This record gives sequence, structure tokens and C-alpha cells, in this order.
Amino acid sequence: MNKNMLRQQFKEKRKNLDRNFVEKTSKVITDNFLSRYGGFDRYFLYVSFDNEVRTIELITHLKNMGKEVFLPILVNDEILAGYFEDFESMKKNRFGVLEPIKVTSEDYFDVVVAPGVVFDIECYRLGFGKGYYDRFLKKIQKKVCVGFAYDFQVIEKLPVEKHDVKLDAVLTEKREIGGY
Repeated sequence: MNKNMLRQQFKEKRKNLDRNFVEKTSKVITDNFLSRYGGFDRYFLYVSFDNEVRTIELITHLKNMGKEVFLPILVNDEILAGYFEDFESMKKNRFGVLEPIKVTSEDYFDVVVAPGVVFDIECYRLGFGKGYYDRFLKKIQKKVCVGFAYDFQVIEKLPVEKHDVKLDAVLTEKREIGGY
């Protein structure tokens, strides 16, 4: 199956998820993440939308723990980092996703959490097809990069191209693939 077919199939599955499932499963993934990766200081996370694994509670929790939290800002089809202060000071981008207002020059993060539509057991991810995260992950420095996924989003093997970036781990409600 090619990337576009996989993307379409898994976006549809995710779109049809029950809200209760999304909330419960996201909590399990968040708890697992915090027990495994909660000891770092600088995090780059995504702001969830459209039934992605929820990150709002994780962002708030890390901030309340005194951690530095950065979120993506989309500028000219590139992801840049914005420092998270609070949700009230954020705006929606052209896709309706909340993002910080000010870009920072930060390019080092202890942990990066990446979204995806589908992942494989080698820790490759398939996003929305624009290459935003692949380009971003190549240009920053990081200790570990983790993908958040529901377990059904993990398949045996994705079609991989030379520009695709391999993550260090994929965390689902049932398992951690790879790891740091």
C-alpha cells in the first residue's frame, strides 16, 4: 500500500474514534510518557487536534512542573519553535491548530514528541504528507524523539524514502517501540 492510501485509511480510522476512547487512551500514553521521559527539562510537543493522541494535559503538566515547553509554529511551510506560556496567549494557525505567537531561536530540546497518522515497528512515521516534521527533525538537536500513537496506528512496515526521519521511540497505550 502506498503512502497516500495508508494516510487516507488511518486518518479515517482516527476520525471515527470514540471521544471516550481518545481521552482514556491519551491519559494512559501521557502517564507512560511521564514515567519514562518526565525527568528531562526541555520539551518540544505538538498541540493535538482531530482525534490525535491528546497533548493538552501533558503540556500543562510539564509547564506546572517547571519544565520548558516549546510548541510548533508553522511559518512558510516550515515548523519553528515557540515558547509555551499559556493557552490563552496562543492563536490558531491556518489549519485551526493552536500555536504560540512568538517564534524563538531555540533549536535544542531534550525530548521531541511528534504526531503522525501511522507509524511502523522501526519507528518511522507517516504524517500528513507535507514533510514539515521530517525537515524540522533534521535541523534541530535533540536527545530523544518520541512518536505518540494509538496502538492500531502501528503497522509492520511503512514505505520509507530517503528524506523520512526515523524516531527513537513510538509510545502507544500498549507498548513502547524502540526507546531511549
